[in-house]
Amino acid sequence: YSSNQNITITNDGCTADQVLNLTVTPKPATVTTTETICSGESYTWAANGVTYSSNQNITITNDGCTADQVLNLTVTPKPATVTTTETICSGESYTWAANGVTYSSNQNITITNDGCTADQVLNLTVTPQTIWYLDADGDGYAGSTILACTSPGALYTSALLTPVLDCDDTDNTIYPGAPEIINDGIDQDCDGLDETTLDDNTIGTFNIGITPNPFNNYIKLIVPDAFNSDKLVIEIFDTKGSLVIKRQYVSTNNSIVVNGLDKIDQATYIIKITNPRSGFKTYKKLIKF
Repeated sequence: YSSNQNITITNDGCTADQVLNLTVTPKPATVTTTETICSGESYTWAANGVTYSSNQNITITNDGCTADQVLNLTVTPKPATVTTTETICSGESYTWAANGVTYSSNQNITITNDGCTADQVLNLTVTPQTIWYLDADGDGYAGSTILACTSPGALYTSALLTPVLDCDDTDNTIYPGAPEIINDGIDQDCDGLDETTLDDNTIGTFNIGITPNPFNNYIKLIVPDAFNSDKLVIEIFDTKGSLVIKRQYVSTNNSIVVNGLDKIDQATYIIKITNPRSGFKTYKKLIKF
Protein backbone atom coordinates (compact mmCIF):
# COMPACT_ATOMS: atom_id res chain seq x y z
CA TYR A 1 0.00 0.00 0.00
CA SER A 2 1.17 3.60 -0.65
CA SER A 3 -1.84 5.49 0.59
CA ASN A 4 -3.77 5.78 3.82
CA GLN A 5 -5.50 2.48 4.67
CA ASN A 6 -7.97 1.17 7.30
CA ILE A 7 -8.56 -2.56 6.46
CA THR A 8 -10.05 -5.45 8.47
CA ILE A 9 -9.65 -9.14 7.59
CA THR A 10 -12.27 -11.32 9.39
CA ASN A 11 -11.12 -14.90 9.87
CA ASP A 12 -12.91 -18.10 11.18
CA GLY A 13 -13.44 -18.75 14.84
CA CYS A 14 -10.04 -20.33 15.32
CA THR A 15 -8.10 -17.43 13.68
CA ALA A 16 -7.78 -13.82 14.85
CA ASP A 17 -9.11 -11.09 12.67
CA GLN A 18 -6.51 -8.68 11.19
CA VAL A 19 -6.80 -4.87 11.11
CA LEU A 20 -4.44 -2.52 9.16
CA ASN A 21 -4.34 1.18 9.97
CA LEU A 22 -1.80 2.76 7.49
CA THR A 23 -1.02 6.50 7.56
CA VAL A 24 1.04 8.16 4.82
CA THR A 25 2.87 11.25 6.20
CA PRO A 26 2.85 14.14 3.66
CA LYS A 27 6.28 15.27 2.27
CA PRO A 28 7.40 18.53 3.96
CA ALA A 29 7.40 21.70 1.89
CA THR A 30 10.56 22.51 -0.05
CA VAL A 31 13.07 24.62 1.91
CA THR A 32 14.37 27.45 -0.34
CA THR A 33 17.51 29.38 0.65
CA THR A 34 18.07 32.69 -1.14
CA GLU A 35 21.36 34.46 -0.50
CA THR A 36 23.35 37.34 -2.02
CA ILE A 37 27.10 37.77 -1.58
CA CYS A 38 29.67 40.25 -2.90
CA SER A 39 32.19 39.48 -5.59
CA GLY A 40 35.17 37.80 -3.93
CA GLU A 41 33.14 36.43 -1.03
CA SER A 42 31.84 32.85 -0.51
CA TYR A 43 28.81 31.11 1.01
CA THR A 44 28.60 27.67 2.66
CA TRP A 45 25.20 26.00 2.26
CA ALA A 46 24.12 24.21 5.41
CA ALA A 47 22.06 21.72 3.39
CA ASN A 48 25.18 20.02 1.99
CA GLY A 49 28.16 21.76 3.64
CA VAL A 50 29.51 22.91 0.26
CA THR A 51 31.04 26.39 -0.17
CA TYR A 52 30.17 28.43 -3.29
CA SER A 53 31.57 31.72 -4.69
CA SER A 54 29.60 31.96 -7.96
CA ASN A 55 25.93 32.21 -8.90
CA GLN A 56 24.04 28.96 -8.05
CA ASN A 57 20.57 27.48 -8.53
CA ILE A 58 20.71 24.01 -6.94
CA THR A 59 17.99 21.53 -5.85
CA ILE A 60 18.58 18.57 -3.51
CA THR A 61 15.71 16.06 -3.77
CA ASN A 62 15.18 14.07 -0.55
CA ASP A 63 12.91 11.12 0.41
CA GLY A 64 9.22 11.55 1.16
CA CYS A 65 9.75 12.39 4.85
CA THR A 66 12.44 15.04 4.25
CA ALA A 67 11.93 18.37 2.55
CA ASP A 68 13.75 19.08 -0.67
CA GLN A 69 16.38 21.83 -0.46
CA VAL A 70 16.82 24.65 -3.01
CA LEU A 71 19.70 27.19 -3.08
CA ASN A 72 19.42 30.43 -5.04
CA LEU A 73 22.80 32.18 -4.66
CA THR A 74 23.51 35.52 -6.37
CA VAL A 75 27.02 37.05 -6.52
CA THR A 76 26.87 40.84 -6.89
CA PRO A 77 29.52 42.10 -9.39
CA LYS A 78 32.09 44.56 -8.02
CA PRO A 79 31.20 48.14 -9.07
CA ALA A 80 33.45 49.93 -11.55
CA THR A 81 36.42 51.84 -10.11
CA VAL A 82 35.66 55.47 -9.26
CA THR A 83 38.51 57.69 -10.51
CA THR A 84 38.86 61.25 -9.25
CA THR A 85 41.14 63.54 -11.30
CA GLU A 86 41.86 66.97 -9.86
CA THR A 87 44.32 69.81 -10.51
CA ILE A 88 45.24 72.42 -7.90
CA CYS A 89 47.66 75.32 -7.80
CA SER A 90 50.90 75.18 -5.81
CA GLY A 91 50.12 76.32 -2.28
CA GLU A 92 46.53 75.03 -2.42
CA SER A 93 45.19 71.76 -0.98
CA TYR A 94 42.54 69.17 -1.88
CA THR A 95 40.50 66.98 0.47
CA TRP A 96 39.55 63.62 -1.03
CA ALA A 97 36.01 62.57 -0.08
CA ALA A 98 36.95 58.88 -0.37
CA ASN A 99 39.11 58.99 2.78
CA GLY A 100 38.79 62.54 4.16
CA VAL A 101 42.55 63.16 3.81
CA THR A 102 43.88 66.54 2.62
CA TYR A 103 46.73 66.60 0.08
CA SER A 104 48.92 69.44 -1.25
CA SER A 105 51.34 67.50 -3.48
CA ASN A 106 51.04 65.28 -6.56
CA GLN A 107 49.24 62.04 -5.73
CA ASN A 108 48.31 58.77 -7.44
CA ILE A 109 46.48 56.72 -4.81
CA THR A 110 44.29 53.60 -5.02
CA ILE A 111 41.97 52.42 -2.23
CA THR A 112 41.01 48.77 -2.76
CA ASN A 113 37.61 47.95 -1.25
CA ASP A 114 35.62 44.71 -0.83
CA GLY A 115 33.66 43.10 -3.65
CA CYS A 116 30.49 45.14 -3.05
CA THR A 117 32.24 48.53 -2.99
CA ALA A 118 34.01 50.26 -5.88
CA ASP A 119 37.74 50.86 -5.61
CA GLN A 120 38.73 54.53 -5.43
CA VAL A 121 41.56 56.18 -7.39
CA LEU A 122 42.87 59.72 -6.91
CA ASN A 123 44.98 61.42 -9.57
CA LEU A 124 45.98 64.81 -8.13
CA THR A 125 48.23 67.20 -10.04
CA VAL A 126 49.76 70.29 -8.44
CA THR A 127 50.46 73.02 -11.00
CA PRO A 128 53.58 75.13 -10.26
CA GLN A 129 52.98 78.85 -9.88
CA THR A 130 54.11 81.14 -12.70
CA ILE A 131 55.87 84.48 -12.29
CA TRP A 132 53.53 87.13 -13.73
CA TYR A 133 55.06 90.49 -14.63
CA LEU A 134 52.96 93.64 -14.37
CA ASP A 135 53.83 96.06 -17.18
CA ALA A 136 50.90 98.44 -16.82
CA ASP A 137 52.28 101.08 -19.18
CA GLY A 138 53.50 98.65 -21.87
CA ASP A 139 57.07 99.98 -21.99
CA GLY A 140 58.63 96.51 -21.73
CA TYR A 141 59.72 96.92 -18.10
CA ALA A 142 57.85 95.40 -15.18
CA GLY A 143 56.95 97.40 -12.12
CA SER A 144 56.17 94.37 -9.98
CA THR A 145 55.66 90.59 -10.07
CA ILE A 146 53.28 88.10 -8.52
CA LEU A 147 53.22 84.30 -8.26
CA ALA A 148 50.00 82.66 -9.47
CA CYS A 149 48.80 79.68 -11.50
CA THR A 150 46.66 81.85 -13.76
CA SER A 151 47.00 85.41 -15.00
CA PRO A 152 46.00 87.95 -12.31
CA GLY A 153 44.70 90.32 -15.00
CA ALA A 154 44.94 91.74 -18.51
CA LEU A 155 48.05 93.85 -17.80
CA TYR A 156 50.11 90.87 -16.61
CA THR A 157 52.36 88.75 -18.80
CA SER A 158 54.34 85.59 -18.15
CA ALA A 159 56.97 86.70 -20.69
CA LEU A 160 60.28 87.43 -18.98
CA LEU A 161 60.61 91.18 -18.28
CA THR A 162 63.80 92.15 -16.47
CA PRO A 163 65.05 93.88 -14.55
CA VAL A 164 61.89 94.54 -12.52
CA LEU A 165 62.86 98.14 -11.92
CA ASP A 166 60.25 100.32 -13.63
CA CYS A 167 59.97 103.22 -11.19
CA ASP A 168 56.68 104.48 -12.72
CA ASP A 169 54.57 101.77 -14.33
CA THR A 170 51.90 104.30 -15.30
CA ASP A 171 54.08 106.18 -17.80
CA ASN A 172 55.69 104.42 -20.77
CA THR A 173 58.34 107.15 -21.13
CA ILE A 174 59.76 106.25 -17.70
CA TYR A 175 61.80 103.04 -17.41
CA PRO A 176 65.39 101.96 -16.68
CA GLY A 177 67.68 103.53 -19.27
CA ALA A 178 65.04 105.85 -20.76
CA PRO A 179 66.25 109.18 -22.24
CA GLU A 180 66.34 111.89 -19.59
CA ILE A 181 64.68 115.28 -20.12
CA ILE A 182 67.01 117.76 -18.44
CA ASN A 183 65.67 119.93 -15.62
CA ASP A 184 62.04 118.65 -15.82
CA GLY A 185 62.01 117.31 -12.27
CA ILE A 186 61.22 113.78 -13.47
CA ASP A 187 63.49 110.75 -13.18
CA GLN A 188 62.84 109.17 -16.60
CA ASP A 189 65.59 106.54 -16.41
CA CYS A 190 64.78 105.29 -12.88
CA ASP A 191 68.23 105.96 -11.47
CA GLY A 192 66.78 107.93 -8.54
CA LEU A 193 67.91 111.31 -9.93
CA ASP A 194 66.63 113.88 -12.40
CA GLU A 195 69.30 114.91 -14.89
CA THR A 196 70.12 118.60 -14.63
CA THR A 197 72.46 121.04 -16.30
CA LEU A 198 74.78 120.49 -13.34
CA ASP A 199 75.45 116.94 -14.61
CA ASP A 200 78.34 116.06 -16.88
CA ASN A 201 76.24 116.19 -20.03
CA THR A 202 78.69 114.17 -22.09
CA ILE A 203 79.48 111.47 -19.58
CA GLY A 204 76.39 109.40 -20.46
CA THR A 205 77.85 108.71 -23.87
CA PHE A 206 80.94 107.05 -22.44
CA ASN A 207 81.14 103.32 -22.71
CA ILE A 208 82.04 100.95 -19.88
CA GLY A 209 83.58 97.67 -20.96
CA ILE A 210 83.17 94.38 -19.04
CA THR A 211 85.53 91.44 -19.36
CA PRO A 212 85.32 88.48 -19.27
CA ASN A 213 81.66 88.00 -20.19
CA PRO A 214 80.57 85.21 -19.78
CA PHE A 215 82.43 85.20 -16.46
CA ASN A 216 83.13 82.77 -13.64
CA ASN A 217 84.57 84.26 -10.45
CA TYR A 218 85.26 87.90 -11.33
CA ILE A 219 84.64 90.69 -13.84
CA LYS A 220 86.77 93.68 -14.76
CA LEU A 221 85.17 97.01 -15.64
CA ILE A 222 87.04 99.27 -18.06
CA VAL A 223 85.90 102.82 -17.30
CA PRO A 224 86.47 106.09 -19.18
CA ASP A 225 88.96 108.71 -18.05
CA ALA A 226 86.13 110.89 -16.72
CA PHE A 227 85.38 108.20 -14.13
CA ASN A 228 88.93 107.61 -12.98
CA SER A 229 89.16 107.91 -9.18
CA ASP A 230 85.35 108.23 -9.00
CA LYS A 231 83.25 106.12 -6.68
CA LEU A 232 80.98 103.76 -8.66
CA VAL A 233 78.03 101.76 -7.29
CA ILE A 234 77.83 98.24 -8.74
CA GLU A 235 74.48 96.40 -8.48
CA ILE A 236 73.85 92.94 -9.94
CA PHE A 237 70.26 91.70 -10.34
CA ASP A 238 68.92 88.28 -11.28
CA THR A 239 66.32 87.91 -14.04
CA LYS A 240 63.50 88.20 -11.50
CA GLY A 241 64.73 91.65 -10.52
CA SER A 242 66.10 90.57 -7.15
CA LEU A 243 69.28 92.31 -6.01
CA VAL A 244 72.11 89.78 -5.72
CA ILE A 245 75.14 92.00 -5.10
CA LYS A 246 75.58 95.69 -4.26
CA ARG A 247 79.08 97.12 -3.77
CA GLN A 248 80.96 100.41 -4.07
CA TYR A 249 84.34 100.73 -5.77
CA VAL A 250 86.75 103.51 -6.67
CA SER A 251 88.19 103.14 -10.15
CA THR A 252 91.97 102.99 -10.40
CA ASN A 253 93.85 103.16 -13.67
CA ASN A 254 90.54 103.18 -15.52
CA SER A 255 89.46 99.81 -14.14
CA ILE A 256 87.56 98.10 -11.35
CA VAL A 257 87.82 94.39 -10.51
CA VAL A 258 84.74 92.78 -8.95
CA ASN A 259 85.81 89.55 -7.24
CA GLY A 260 83.97 86.81 -5.32
CA LEU A 261 81.40 86.06 -8.03
CA ASP A 262 82.01 82.31 -7.89
CA LYS A 263 79.39 82.09 -5.11
CA ILE A 264 76.46 83.13 -7.32
CA ASP A 265 74.57 80.63 -9.48
CA GLN A 266 75.17 80.00 -13.16
CA ALA A 267 72.58 82.22 -14.82
CA THR A 268 71.95 85.44 -16.70
CA TYR A 269 72.21 88.69 -14.72
CA ILE A 270 71.81 92.44 -15.22
CA ILE A 271 74.55 94.75 -13.90
CA LYS A 272 73.72 98.37 -13.11
CA ILE A 273 76.66 100.76 -12.85
CA THR A 274 76.00 104.18 -11.28
CA ASN A 275 78.26 107.19 -10.79
CA PRO A 276 76.64 109.09 -7.89
CA ARG A 277 78.71 112.19 -8.61
CA SER A 278 77.52 112.62 -12.18
CA GLY A 279 74.25 110.69 -12.12
CA PHE A 280 75.53 108.46 -14.92
CA LYS A 281 74.16 104.95 -15.02
CA THR A 282 74.18 102.08 -17.46
CA TYR A 283 72.81 98.53 -17.64
CA LYS A 284 74.55 95.55 -19.17
CA LYS A 285 73.81 91.84 -19.40
CA LEU A 286 76.12 89.35 -17.68
CA ILE A 287 76.29 85.59 -18.09
CA LYS A 288 77.72 83.40 -15.32
CA PHE A 289 79.03 79.99 -16.44
